Amino acid sequence: MTGQLMFAGYNLAQKTILWPSVAWSCLFAGVNAVKIFEIMHERHVDVHMSEEQEELFVEHFMPHGVTPKQFEKIEQKAAKLHLKSGDSLIRKGDQLDHVYLVVEGSTKAHILGRKLSAASTNKGTKGDSKIGGDSGAWVGEMTFLEVFGSKLQRGDGADSFSRKHGVGISLYSIVADGECKVLSWSHDDLEELMESSTDLRGSLTRAMTSALVGKVVNLTVSRADGIPNSWSGWLADWKHNDGASVHVRNVQRTRFEEGGGVGAYASEK
Repeated sequence: MTGQLMFAGYNLAQKTILWPSVAWSCLFAGVNAVKIFEIMHERHVDVHMSEEQEELFVEHFMPHGVTPKQFEKIEQKAAKLHLKSGDSLIRKGDQLDHVYLVVEGSTKAHILGRKLSAASTNKGTKGDSKIGGDSGAWVGEMTFLEVFGSKLQRGDGADSFSRKHGVGISLYSIVADGECKVLSWSHDDLEELMESSTDLRGSLTRAMTSALVGKVVNLTVSRADGIPNSWSGWLADWKHNDGASVHVRNVQRTRFEEGGGVGAYASEK
C-alpha cells in the first residue's frame, strides 16, 4: 500500500501526469486500507460479554483463535433452543442441515442401543476431563465442513452435493438427558459467516475440526474401555427411533478369580 501511494506521488510530481496510473495506485491503496481497518476492528475491538457468554467463548471458541468480535458475530447468527429431558435433538436418518452446540445440560447419543460417549456431552466431559475434550457438544459439524469444502472446491451447492454423495444423513440419535440449552446455526448462516472473513473462516473451521478429531479420539478410547450394553440402552434407542427394529446378541459374562487376578470371558448365543 505504501509503495502504491509513493508511486502516485511520484507521478503527480512529473510534468506529464499519467492519470490512469495515479488513479489505479490510489484505488489499490484505498482498498487495502479498508481491509486493514476491517481486520484491526475484528481483532482488537472491545466486546462486552455476560458471564455465560464468556464461559462459552473460553471453552469452545477462544482456544481455536476466535476473537471476541468474531464470537459476537457467530452468536448473533445462532438460534437458541431449549430442550427438556427426553427431547430429541437429532434422530437417526435425519437430514442434517444445521450445526448445533450444546451450551448447557447433558445429552446421550445412541446407535442400536449402544451409547456413544464420544457424541454425548455432560458435566464429566467438560474441559480436559476426556482425552478428546467435550467432543459431543458439537453436533452436525462434520456434515457442514464436508458440504462447505465441496462447495469451495467444486462449486457444488449443498443440496446437490448431499444428493450425489449421500452426505448429511445422521447415523445416530441424540436425546436430551435433562434440560439443555443449545445454539443452532443453519448451513446458510454458517456459510455467510465463513465468507465474511478469512480469519473467521479459519478459526471457526479449527473449532469444528477440533470437535471432529475429539470424537475420533474419544470413540477409540470408549471402545477400548467398553462394556456390554444393558437392555435399558436398547430400549432407549428403540424408543427414540420410532420403534425401529434392532438385532441383539445375548452375551453372558462370568467373572472368575485365579491366582489373585481377576479375569472375564464372554460367550455368545
